[in-house]
Amino acid sequence: EVEIRARYEIKLEGYCKIRNIEARTMLEMVYRDIFPAVSAYCAELSTAAISRRAFVPEAPCSFEEDTVSRLSVLLQDAYRVAGEMKAVLEKTAAIGDIQELAMFYKDSVLSRMEELRAYVDEMETLTAASAWPMPTYGDLLLSVN
Repeated sequence: EVEIRARYEIKLEGYCKIRNIEARTMLEMVYRDIFPAVSAYCAELSTAAISRRAFVPEAPCSFEEDTVSRLSVLLQDAYRVAGEMKAVLEKTAAIGDIQELAMFYKDSVLSRMEELRAYVDEMETLTAASAWPMPTYGDLLLSVN
């Protein structure tokens, strides 16, 4: 029984370490790469719409307006969830019991990671490939030699 309990705790520790690394990596990627790229792309589309309207005042700019609007909402929601996730991760340091910590990661951290991932995935579909800071799945599959 002692051996089984020890192995169980080792597995839980591994689970917690992996979830912590994944969550912190995800936050670093969104704050350093995704948020700036989406914000810059919104600025690019906004500038394009303003330029087009300056040149032809009656020119329709529905694509730019709708895309910037949707990306702005997604960016705000993703930023909110990233902030929540950061705050939740800070709470993990105070949890001493490994079983409780594993459950906290499962219940509090993973749910926010999934929510953040959903926002980022949708932003990726709306952002031009040239503006997206990471390779897409297609890029990865097609670049294999």
